[in-house]
Amino acid sequence: MKKIPIVFKVPPNSKLKVTFYGPCNEVITNVSLINQLLTPTCQTVSQYPDFKKYITEVRSLSNY
Repeated sequence: MKKIPIVFKVPPNSKLKVTFYGPCNEVITNVSLINQLLTPTCQTVSQYPDFKKYITEVRSLSNY
C-alpha cells in the first residue's frame, strides 16, 4: 500500500483534533507531527476488525 502524508493547515494559535483509520498490523511510527499535542491513541473498531481508529491533536506550527 502506497503511503502518503496527511497534511493539515491549522490557523494560528489553533488546534485540531484528527481522527484517521489505519491497518492494525501497521504501527503508525512516522507521525512526524512536530506540532502534535497528543500521542495518537488507538482504538479497535468492531465493524472493521482489520483497521484501528487513531485519534490525535495538532496545533499550528507558528505563533504568528
